[in-house]
Formats: sequence, C-alpha cells, structure tokens
Amino acid sequence: GSGTKGNNYVVTFNYGKLVIDQMDLTIYGETAEVVYNGGTITLSGISSTGLASGDTGSGLVYSATGKDVGTYGGAFTGIIEIRNAHGQVVTGSYNIVRIPGTLTIVPKALDASMVEITSGKLTYNAASQNVGFTVSDGTALVASDYTVEGFSGVDAKGYELVVTATSSGNYSGSVTVGWSIDKAPLTINGMVKTVSYNGAEQNARDVSAIGLMAGHTVHGIYHNALGTNVGTYAGVFDGTLSILENASKEVVSNYVVTYVPGSLTIEALDIGDAVVTQGVQLVYNGIARTPDIVSVNVGGLDVTYQMEYESKIDAGSYTLTIIGKGNFTGSKVVEWTIAKAPLTITAKDMSVTYEDDAPVYDVVYNGFINGDNAGDLAGSLVLSCGYAPNAAYSATFDIVPSGLTSDNYDIIFVKGTLTVSKKVIPIPVAVNGLIYEGEPLTGVPAGYGYGIVGNVKTNVGNYVANVTLLNQGYVWSDHTSVVKNIGWSIAKRTIMVTTPSDSKVYDGTPLTASGTIVNAIEGEYTFTTVGTITDAGSIVNGYSLVWAPGFSASNYSITENLGTLTVQKREITVETYGETKVYDAIVLDKGGIVNGLVAGESVTLNTPNTILDVGSVRNEYTITWDNAKEGNYRIVSETIGTLTIEYRPITVSLVSG
Repeated sequence: GSGTKGNNYVVTFNYGKLVIDQMDLTIYGETAEVVYNGGTITLSGISSTGLASGDTGSGLVYSATGKDVGTYGGAFTGIIEIRNAHGQVVTGSYNIVRIPGTLTIVPKALDASMVEITSGKLTYNAASQNVGFTVSDGTALVASDYTVEGFSGVDAKGYELVVTATSSGNYSGSVTVGWSIDKAPLTINGMVKTVSYNGAEQNARDVSAIGLMAGHTVHGIYHNALGTNVGTYAGVFDGTLSILENASKEVVSNYVVTYVPGSLTIEALDIGDAVVTQGVQLVYNGIARTPDIVSVNVGGLDVTYQMEYESKIDAGSYTLTIIGKGNFTGSKVVEWTIAKAPLTITAKDMSVTYEDDAPVYDVVYNGFINGDNAGDLAGSLVLSCGYAPNAAYSATFDIVPSGLTSDNYDIIFVKGTLTVSKKVIPIPVAVNGLIYEGEPLTGVPAGYGYGIVGNVKTNVGNYVANVTLLNQGYVWSDHTSVVKNIGWSIAKRTIMVTTPSDSKVYDGTPLTASGTIVNAIEGEYTFTTVGTITDAGSIVNGYSLVWAPGFSASNYSITENLGTLTVQKREITVETYGETKVYDAIVLDKGGIVNGLVAGESVTLNTPNTILDVGSVRNEYTITWDNAKEGNYRIVSETIGTLTIEYRPITVSLVSG
C-alpha cells in the first residue's frame, strides 16, 4: 500500500484477500417403482440439495425409461446453467454432483378378467379338443408372458384352464377358468325290417347307432321283433349298453343315449317271380284245349293259388292268371300255347345261263292235315332268288320260298337251287402325258364290269392302278380273272421365279424389290421376296416360297432368275475451320462440320490441333462414328483450315536521365 501523512500518524494500508469456495450442489434424478402397464414408462423428475436461496438452475434434462419388467438406470442430458436472483450466471460457484435415479417396473398380477374363453360349446367327438381362449390386458399378452395348462380334453366333463405368469415376463400369479365338453347325442335304433313271408320264424334283431364316433362300437344291447306269418311285430331292447373305443376303452359315459325300438313287418310273399311248371306241350289238333299246370313254387314254397283262364282250339299263345292266397299275394300271368302243326314248302331246283332271264320258279307242299291245301294258307307265295341278268356271279343261287302264313301250321320253307354259268370285259389302258394340276387326275379310266383303285392321284409320281373284275360272272378279254396292275404317272409342273435388281445411294432405309412367280397353282403356296438391304453393299434378291399345308415343292420343277440389290456409299464433305489472330496468350482452337449425313444419323468431328504461340498449324480432324456407320459413307471433299497466331506489336520507350 502507500502511506498518507495525517496530523499525528503516518498511516500504512495493508490490503487482505477474500476467497469464496464453491458451494456443494447435488442433483438427483427421480427414482420410483411402477407396476407394468404395457406402455412405455418414463421418470423425468429432478431434485437437488445445496442450491443457495434465490438461485435457479435450467438446461439439465433427466430421463429413466422402460417398458418391460426390470430396472432401468436414468441419465442426465444437457448442460446446467445456474443464475442468481439478479439473473447473473453463477454456475461456476458450485461444485455439482449428478446422481441418476432408477426406474423399477414390477410385474402386474394376473386376474380372471384377463382370460376369456372364446370357443363355442364343445361336444364330445372322441378326439382331443382344445378350448379356444385369449389372454389380454387391453391387448393380447405375448407368449413369453405366460404358460397355459388344462386347455385340452377328450371326455365329456368339466376342465380347468390354468394361466400362469412366467418368471421372465411382465406379469405374476396365475388364474383358473373353468370350461367343459358336453356329452354327444347318440340314438340307438332297433331294426325296422320288412320281409316277405318265407314259412319260417323271422327276427328284426340288429341295432344301429346314429351319432357314434369313428372307432367306437356298440356292445351288450340287443333288439328282438319275432314273427312267422304275415303281420307287424313290435320290437323290444334287451341287455346293457356298452360302448368301446378301439374295442377296449369304455366310453358310454360320453354319450346321452336315446332308445328307439324297431319292428318286424312280414308281408305276403309276392308270386310275381314264381316258377310255374306246365305239362307236355299242346299241339293243334282241332279240339278245345285247357292249360296243364303241374306246380307253382316261389322261394322253395308251394304256392296256395287259384287260376283264371279260357279254353282254346286254334294254335297260338294264350295267357292264364295265377292269383296268390293266404301268405301269398299278387298274381303271375303265365303264357300257355297250342303249337302249330308242321308244314314243309320246298322250292324246285332249276338252272340258267348267266345274264339270261330268270326262269319261272315253283314249289312242292308236304304236311297238310284234315283235308287242308294251299288255299287254306294266308298271304301270297313269293319265290325269291339272288340271280338277275346283271347280278354278281355265283355258280349257284338259292331259290327261297316265302310269303305264306298260317295260324295253325308251322310252315318250314325249304330252298331250292338255281345253277348258273360267265361275260368278256376289255382290259383298260393308261392315259399318257399327265402334268401336275393341283387337283385329282385320272390315269386309268373307269369302265363297265370292273372296279379300279389307285387310278386317281394329285401329286407327282409313278403309280399303279389295280383293276379288279366286279363279280365272278365276268372274265377278262385274255380269259383270265386275276387283278390287272396298270402303270401310269404325273409329271412335275415347271414354274419360273424372277426377282428384279435395284440400286440406290445409302439413305438409312431398306432397299427391296418384289419379284414374281409364274405357273404355280394359286392357293398352294405363299411367295415372298425376302431380299432387303439397308447398309452399303450388295446382296442377291432372294425369295421365300412356303407351301401351304398338304402341298409340296416335290410337285414342281423350279427355274430361278434372281436379281441383285445394291446400296451405294453416300458422299459426304468435311470442313475444319481456320482463324488468324494476334498473340494473346490464349489457346486458339476451332471445330468443323460434316455435310451430307442421313437425317437422324450423327458423327463427332474431332479437331485435336490447337496453337498458343506465334506460328500456324493445320486444323486436322478425326471422325468418331456415333449412330452412323462408317461403311455407309465415303468422304469426297476435305477442306482443312489453318490456325495462325501473329506477333503482337509492343512499344519500347527510352527515358533520358
């Protein structure tokens, strides 16, 4: 310090030093225990100890966040700033310690409201059934939160579904919910049986079950409905019902059983299928006859019956009706007959020469009785024979009598024989000089007396016609009867194919020229000129000849006269620009132009030469062919420019001194 002189003292000031230490400040993050709620839980509270009165802090954020059961540490973020009551920042006056808290999420206890049985009514079906259920706390619990027991069952009874929280999940405790499987309905039906009388005691004994599960069998219960004669007999059940699963396990307790007795109805036996045995066949003799029934039997039983009929004299078929009585019912219509007496009508044998008129035919009768003759027969006598003047030859023909009928005679017609003798047929000759026409051509003409195959063809080739006499009554002019093989042919048709020549300068479009085909038959082919060329060059103007289905080139001899398609290179000119300037320390370069390209095609003209200093250089070029092809062009003119830099004038001034 410095001294100051007063009246009596000389005063000396010694200055001291004040040291203010930092104040301890502890900041705590919030700590809490919270029950799991399925959502994200966050603690954000901040508390502190040691903050001076009037001071406030800001800028520090705390968060402890979790969702599932567990303990989650909190964390501070941000930078704390402390101000005093005057708004001055005093953060540096504190020794700050941050202590994060913890969030502890504890399991939520399961309760019955969280478990819902969702399946409908379950009825016993002999198989294991699972009850449908949901476990939800507003939203479905995840599988890792719980385990389930008692969710399946087979027998009809009550069950308990137990849901237990897992130790690693978000819940605790367990819940028990009841569910059940109802008994299955089962109807035991006594047999309802309708039978026909058979002369012995009969029984409707069987039982059937409606609603019985697969693999289950009914035992111990019987049904009886007994009777012998026609009538209806009520049935009764006997025994104790047992139901076995797979022939071993008793499962009757799983059913609610209803018993429906049956009945036995014995109906009169229908004699519609009865076997009726008659006596010896009756034959027409002009006396009234009655049916001779020896026995009537159905199913091995002799039938009690009565008959209804009328006696008859003439030969014919008649009916009688047998009517069942007592334990027999229905009727059976039986045919009984009086057979006709035999009568033979025989045609007389005759002869004829082939293609002569047929002779007059006649017959002989044998078998008339009681003075009858041909006048007692109905109809008209017909004598038919396969022979005719133009009939197919046969050495003999049958003379067949017919046309006469009789109610009382069984007429037997006996054929006679017509003995026949043969006509000369000329051998046909082949047609020469046939050429393919696209349609059937006849190589050997048809004619009288013979059949012919292989004489009509369409395609080119050598053929053989097989000629056969139509019947054995003909003979060839060479006195043989064998098949004649006559050769003939169809020659190829000559056609001319011509395609023209054409040329042009390359223009980027295809060059084509249509040709012609002459003398080919329309409809047998599709002719197309296929020659096409776009780029510079030359090709043969070819063609395509496609034959329609069923047609072939083998029917033609093809002569070709094919032209040429030529595309000439297109002429182009190239010019590079020249320029002269005074030296200015700037590189001098220039481009150029290519003239004559086809529209839409392009090239890049490269001018790599440049000049910077005084002098001159030719503005040479190269061409990069972009979408244009080099082979389609030829350069007919080049103009090469010159790049020149001249000296730059300068002025030099001398200063005297």
